[in-house]
Amino acid sequence: MPKDILQVGPLQRGWIRESGKSWVAVDPKKGVVGFALAKPDLHQRGAISLRYIGVSKESRGFGISVVLIEKLKTEGVPLTASVLHTNRSNMANRLIREGFTKTGANDTETQFRWNP
Repeated sequence: MPKDILQVGPLQRGWIRESGKSWVAVDPKKGVVGFALAKPDLHQRGAISLRYIGVSKESRGFGISVVLIEKLKTEGVPLTASVLHTNRSNMANRLIREGFTKTGANDTETQFRWNP
């Protein structure tokens, strides 16, 4: 997967297409290879909540999740996310690498926030 295709915007031919606050990574030959499902955060006014993010196994290692998070950041508002303690994909560390900070934790999950 050429990295330059991943950087194409949603209104042009390419990998990333927008749906509301959510984004989908599309390979012209394979179809959907990744997604970031997001919606307005009900608890933090003006913020967007990243609910789920995923990339197909065969498409991992090409920076797709980074591009999807970057697309959400272009909204210019805070982003929030929660990661279950049972998550095995190292998502908490990925969010920290993308500039998120830990804001809290409970028995089941850790909360994160990114500020523009």
